[in-house]
Amino acid sequence: MENNQQATTRKAKRRRVKLYERGAHDDIKYRGPLSYRAFQIIGWACLVIAQAVVVITMASKANPATTNHYATLAEGLSYIAAMSLPFLLLASFATMLNHNTSYHMQLLKNFGLMLALGALFYVGIYHFVLGSLTALDPEPGRAERFMENMIYSNGTGFFAFNVFVDLFLCTLFLFFLCYRPKKFFQGKSVILLRLCAVLPVAYELACIGWKWYSAKGVAHIPVRLFPFLTVKPPMTFLVFIVLAIYVKLRERHFLKHGKTYEDYQAFLMTNRNSLHFAVFAAVTLFIAGLLDLIFFLDIASYEILATLKLDKLNSINIFDPKLMLGATAMGFGNAIQLLLMPPFVLLFSYTRTHKNKLIDIFIPIVGIACILIIYLQGSYQILQIMPKANINLDKITELLKQVKIVVTSLSVVK
Repeated sequence: MENNQQATTRKAKRRRVKLYERGAHDDIKYRGPLSYRAFQIIGWACLVIAQAVVVITMASKANPATTNHYATLAEGLSYIAAMSLPFLLLASFATMLNHNTSYHMQLLKNFGLMLALGALFYVGIYHFVLGSLTALDPEPGRAERFMENMIYSNGTGFFAFNVFVDLFLCTLFLFFLCYRPKKFFQGKSVILLRLCAVLPVAYELACIGWKWYSAKGVAHIPVRLFPFLTVKPPMTFLVFIVLAIYVKLRERHFLKHGKTYEDYQAFLMTNRNSLHFAVFAAVTLFIAGLLDLIFFLDIASYEILATLKLDKLNSINIFDPKLMLGATAMGFGNAIQLLLMPPFVLLFSYTRTHKNKLIDIFIPIVGIACILIIYLQGSYQILQIMPKANINLDKITELLKQVKIVVTSLSVVK
């Protein structure tokens, strides 16, 4: 009898504590050393490098003699630049999970930064570059045609650079999926708010399709719309969707077992859930990186086979990058860097916060200032390396002397 009681006691001790029974009372001590701020700084640094890649790519098209040098540099930096969105997405996700900022503030922030970066593009391209080209060649329309030919010469027919379009769409998806309205969409009508999560997904898919057709030469994307194109690979967007659904399913799991929404919010602030989130995010990022590589190879193979059907076998180089423009334009093959993210994510904890919030405000300000400098200095450097017609400064000096003599004589007559 005593043996049976002891066995029952041991089974009771070994009983696994359910997730919804966890809380601050039995929290773990481990908390990753990297906070949302560390991810913000890394993400902004990668974003600045991403804008440098855009300028360097344009510079490689400005002068054929420098194409190889600048193309190699841009390709090397692009691997670092591609990691900007994952870091910024996780930082944005963390600030909402730890209640450091509201959904509305995060939406306004990303929307404002999206417009700010777009404005920098318009100022840099249409004011400095186009204005300088027009000064060099005042014939109407020629400078704009030259600039557009230089931009479109990359083969895909577009430049996607505004990472805040992706951030805004991801935050909007999370808002529609997880936000608890206080006035509108009460009761069963909340399903209407949840269904709106389809909108950012539809925008992402539309951009992917438009970029595909642009690379194939079927569609034309105006330069003025470049700032509103999504930038990062579809797999990165998919990772954010999976993480948002993961958080929502955990909430439903808590509420299903009699817990309140406040209980779940308290559980969100535990180190245990922070570690669970980090592990799940690391695994998801690794799988997404593998899937991106598989999809890229699959789409590239389809393009090569389709080309082989149209052309003779001996006239095709299967290693020609142009054969893979469709896959590249859609964003596949650009998320392989996600395979490098898991070690960083496992050191990440969204529960780690900071008292001084002013630094969070200055991070994007410093980032935008660096981007502005890159576009201004980049525009200047592009004009420096562009082929120029020979200008005889002696003749210009002589002409100015003649103008001075004429002006002087007119003043005397007067």
